[in-house]
Amino acid sequence: MRRSGARGHETVAELATKHELHPTPIAAWKRQAVEKFAQVFDDKGNAREQNRDAELTKLHAKIGQLVVERDFLSKASIAEPGSEEDDDRSRSFTALDRTPVRAGID
Repeated sequence: MRRSGARGHETVAELATKHELHPTPIAAWKRQAVEKFAQVFDDKGNAREQNRDAELTKLHAKIGQLVVERDFLSKASIAEPGSEEDDDRSRSFTALDRTPVRAGID
């Protein structure tokens, strides 16, 4: 009597015939199982996964920061000197410069 299992006592073709499946998914399941078995017995596997998650979170935060900076800089560079937007901006700053400022104590 043959024992079946992940050790390969039965071939993929035998398992496919026995369970009426195509050999391709059985081979894929076997490959995934072998890869996962190593992680189960690897004490550092969970630590690596947590470090990877933390690194991914940091990268997403950095990407968000860079997108905000890019958007800010692209809006700032739209108003080139002499453009209508630049004139509007100059007028608003000039108006602010002329606003009286109360200095002193009442």
